Amino acid sequence: MDKMLKPLIWMFAAWLLTACVANPLQRSSLPAWMTQPPPSTDALFATGQGISLYEAERNARLSMAAQIRVQVSDQLNIRTVLDGKFHRDYLDQTTSVNVSEVSLSQAAVMEQVQQGVDWFVLLRLERAPLIAQQQHLIDADLRGIERAMQERAGSPFLHWWQLRQQLPAAERAWDNLSLIQSLRAVQAAPAASGEATKPAPDPRDAQIRQRLSAYVEALNASDRQLQFSFTDSSRVYGLAALMDQQLAAEQLRVAARTSADTGEIELTTHDEVRQLGAEYHLTRTLDVRLKADRQVLSQTRLQAKVVSLGGRAQAILRADQKLVAMAGEQNLVARLLAGEQSP
Repeated sequence: MDKMLKPLIWMFAAWLLTACVANPLQRSSLPAWMTQPPPSTDALFATGQGISLYEAERNARLSMAAQIRVQVSDQLNIRTVLDGKFHRDYLDQTTSVNVSEVSLSQAAVMEQVQQGVDWFVLLRLERAPLIAQQQHLIDADLRGIERAMQERAGSPFLHWWQLRQQLPAAERAWDNLSLIQSLRAVQAAPAASGEATKPAPDPRDAQIRQRLSAYVEALNASDRQLQFSFTDSSRVYGLAALMDQQLAAEQLRVAARTSADTGEIELTTHDEVRQLGAEYHLTRTLDVRLKADRQVLSQTRLQAKVVSLGGRAQAILRADQKLVAMAGEQNLVARLLAGEQSP
C-alpha cells in the first residue's frame, strides 16, 4: 500500500508546486494600495481589478459608487426621524437608485498596474467638488419644490397633485444632504479617548431641513380633505375594490361623488376578438386615467390576452382575472400617483 501511495503523494506535491509558480498574483505581490488605500481627509479612494485596464477602472468606479451608497445609507436613520409623515416607504424604495446616479465624472485614476493578465487601478475622487455638485443639485430641487408650493392655480386637488409630483425632488434633496454630511464627516485622527472627532455642523444643512420640512407640512395639509372618485365603465370585476385598497394604503380616501377636492379615476376597457373555429382569441385593454379640473393628470394601460374554448363570456372572465392580478402586482394607484403617461 505504501508503495502505491508514494507516487501519488509526489504527483500531488508536484502539482501544488506548479500551481503556486503558475499563479504570479500572490497577495504579497499586489500593489500596496490594493489592500490599504492612501489615507486622506480630502478624497475618497476605491480600487478595481480586471483583465483589461477598462474593466479594472469600471470595477473601481462601481466600488466607489457602492462606497457612497453605504455612506448615505448610514445617514438614513437621521433623515427618516426628521421626515415625520414623509411617505417613508416611497423614499426607501428609491434611495439606492438615486444615490447610484451621483456623478463620478471627476474621479481620476491615480495608479494603474498590470501584473500578468490582470490590471489594478486606484481611483481618487475629491470631496470638495463632489460636495459642491450635490449642493447645486439640492438648490435646483428646492427651487422646483418651492415654486410648486407657491402656485395655487386650479382646484385644491390640482394643487395637491403639483405638490405630490415634487416627491422625487424632495427625496433626492434628502439623499444629497445625507451624502454631503457623510463627505464632510472626515475621519480625524483618534483622540486620546480613541474616538474620532466630529466636524462642526454646517448652518446650511439646517436651512435645507427647514425648507424640506415646510414642503412636507404643505403636502400633508393639502391631502387632509383630499378624496378620489371612480368612474368605472370597464366592468372588470374586483378592479375598483382593489384600487380602493391601494388608495387606502396611500392614506387616501374614496368619495361618493366628484367635487373640487376630488380626483376622478376613470376606468375603461376595449376588446379585440377573433374566433377561429371553437377558439375565442380575446385581447382586452384596460385604460386607467386620473383626472381633475378637466385635465388628464396621468394615465396607464394594462393588456390581457387569452384564448378560450368556452365562448366569449369565459374569455372575458379569464381576461378580467388577469387584469386584476396585473393591477395588484404593478400597483395601479402608485403608477398613477407617480404621474405615468403610458398610452
